[in-house]
Amino acid sequence: MRTIVVGDIHGCFRDHPFLAYIRTLPLYYETEHYICVHAAVSRKGPECTDRSIALWDRSLADEGIYCGKLVIYGHTPMEKVLYQPGDGTCRQIVAGRKQPLPEYGCIGLDTGCVWKKKLTAMVIEENKNGLEYQIRQVEYGK
Repeated sequence: MRTIVVGDIHGCFRDHPFLAYIRTLPLYYETEHYICVHAAVSRKGPECTDRSIALWDRSLADEGIYCGKLVIYGHTPMEKVLYQPGDGTCRQIVAGRKQPLPEYGCIGLDTGCVWKKKLTAMVIEENKNGLEYQIRQVEYGK
């Protein structure tokens, strides 16, 4: 058994076989309709997003005023999956219900699995009416 101290946490993953692959991935994934990112994108546009913003920024969840192309993000644990259209309001997204994919604003998916809450995923599908999505959740430990 190996004991990891806080200062050594990054060292324990240094030689992981997937690390080289992970380092080749872009900071965000963008389609014609949406952007997926771990934490946030720059207010100046996704092309201006640096590593710090993409991995650590919490402004999408904290401010709720982003109104550009739809951003799907995590990093900031919330009790519920929320859609923020960019006008300072937010509304809860009910899991299991298919609905049209919004064109703008942001959807926060982090529901605190690391804190023994829920693991949340989003399925996006194209049909005759355009893009729709559904939230799926699994309770921790089930």
